[in-house]
Amino acid sequence: MTNSRNVFKDKYGHEVPKEELFKDKTSQQVSIIKFFFNIPEKEGCFKKEYLGVDEYHRLVLKLVEEHSTKDKALSKLDIDQDHVREIEPVQFQGYRFEYDEKLIPYTKFTPQRAVASIFERTWLFFGEDQVFVYNYGFDTTDASKYEQTVEYFYADITAFSINSESIQQKKMVPEKGGCGGNITFASRMVTFEYEDFKIVVPGDAFHCSVEKTDEVTQRVSAMKQKLRDKKNA
Repeated sequence: MTNSRNVFKDKYGHEVPKEELFKDKTSQQVSIIKFFFNIPEKEGCFKKEYLGVDEYHRLVLKLVEEHSTKDKALSKLDIDQDHVREIEPVQFQGYRFEYDEKLIPYTKFTPQRAVASIFERTWLFFGEDQVFVYNYGFDTTDASKYEQTVEYFYADITAFSINSESIQQKKMVPEKGGCGGNITFASRMVTFEYEDFKIVVPGDAFHCSVEKTDEVTQRVSAMKQKLRDKKNA
């Protein structure tokens, strides 16, 4: 991602100097961009300090809590919580790794976890006849964000599913070692698997990022059972 001329490739594949990467960015965005480009936060005579992946993850979770709450989701959907009590509301969240023409994330893979600059949270509410969805995402390296609301009738839904996807990219990954406790990086081809949640309807599908956990698996099982109940009613 860098060369001897201190030139970097941004998320669009353009070669730009470091100063251009940081142009018009907040101090927090600068710190995060340094994280994705393996640029030290601080440099001393014998040691460099980097933003850690766990620290970045905590920062992302703090940011999403500020912008995507259950109350905001209900307000955006213009529904009353008392009318969506078929099962408990479901919340999914996770990093978005896939690329398209509008969403282009920076990505980073470490032994601890894989992360991206785009993170999204999705709320699902279950009424008597419909499923209501609020999806919110943002890019940690700039001011980009997106949100959408969707409504589906149970009768139109074919399936709820979590699917495993994979991406393969050449990345500079951290390795142990280095003088004075410095981190060294090596270029490696990395394959990473992640999960994608889908609501499938004829000819279309809603999908969003999800971190698969035991709780998430249980919630999806409850959703599938509710869908079966509605189909058989």
